[in-house]
Amino acid sequence: MRRARQSRLLPAAAAAILLAAGCVRREVAVTSEPPGARVTINGADVGTTPTGALRFTHYGTWRVELRLAGHKPVIEDVRIGPPLFERAGPDLLAGLVPWTIRDRRTLHYTLEKAEDLSKEEILDRARAAVEGASLPAPPEKPAAREDEEEWKPSRPLPPESDPNR
Repeated sequence: MRRARQSRLLPAAAAAILLAAGCVRREVAVTSEPPGARVTINGADVGTTPTGALRFTHYGTWRVELRLAGHKPVIEDVRIGPPLFERAGPDLLAGLVPWTIRDRRTLHYTLEKAEDLSKEEILDRARAAVEGASLPAPPEKPAAREDEEEWKPSRPLPPESDPNR
């Protein structure tokens, strides 16, 4: 009788442990100095700095872009690698703990002021760039060699494909 009760409790205990197992919550926040920059991650607009916690699923290399009027844009490829508990092996144990593990990252950027240029300065720079630019010379047609003959088909072409018609 005792053994039958234990055999019923074991699957129930295993199911309770598996159902109580936690997971990993991955979050990233983007901040900037000064705040208010528009943030794009991998081409998706995610808001303005500070962004708060943005949840993500996959680690890897991300293209992060920040833009703010009056400042130089920041475009950077950022590698977000997994922590130790997310690597093969320890990740199995991390999945069994009965609480949520949080992997929080913060990306901080300092934006540089853009150069203040008047319209005249911009036009002067554009004119200088145009004047300094040169178009490449068109490729020369190779001269025919003296020992070459004009190509002729080995047999007559059908009338519809004859280029001289």
